[in-house]
Amino acid sequence: MKVATLTPATITFSLLFFVFSVSLQAQERFRAGAMLGFNLAQLDGDNFSGYSKKGISGGLRVATVFNSRLDFMVEMLYTQTGSQYKSDGRPQDFGSNVKPVHIRLNFVEVPLMINYHFKQIDRNIFRYEFFAGASIGRLIGSKVTEDTSISGRTANYGELAEDFNKNQLGILFGLKYNVDENLGFALRHTIAGNRLYQLENPDGEPVIQMRSFFFSLHAMYMFDIGY
Repeated sequence: MKVATLTPATITFSLLFFVFSVSLQAQERFRAGAMLGFNLAQLDGDNFSGYSKKGISGGLRVATVFNSRLDFMVEMLYTQTGSQYKSDGRPQDFGSNVKPVHIRLNFVEVPLMINYHFKQIDRNIFRYEFFAGASIGRLIGSKVTEDTSISGRTANYGELAEDFNKNQLGILFGLKYNVDENLGFALRHTIAGNRLYQLENPDGEPVIQMRSFFFSLHAMYMFDIGY
């Protein structure tokens, strides 16, 4: 998987500028709530494919409502991502690849999003919300487990973990389904804009680069907190 280097910091500043510009002309209403769900994650560059690493995701969110269709959302989340080898039942040639490895990454994440509501079904209820934005994350813990029972070349991820990038910037987008005015379910995809780890080997071996990707499914409960 090849993904061009992103500039989430630029996206974040542009997003905030847009939000503040709109808020000068809008009557603000605030909503708050909680969310809980799970992630399916992978690391591009670990030589394994598939969103196989499961983790929990949950926290709080606050929204500034500009009008019936548009609002700005800020979240504070605890997020688990990483990578996990998953056998498909076929023999694997680990002599020419890395050993099976499981990587758990624990982040505190702050997503910033613009939400657009559509398909109105009641005066105060829209069935769907499309959202997109940027996220800022801080790595607060990691755990790497390698299968030492299989011989062969390995990147020794246990040692690389000490040099993992502690800051993660990314972009995200997704869709939310609202059951009623308060309860909803959201699916999102987050792509890290910077690499978790990067190493250029001087002996001609392939460059080691790891970038995080993950899907999230959340249940959310929101309520008004003021005007």
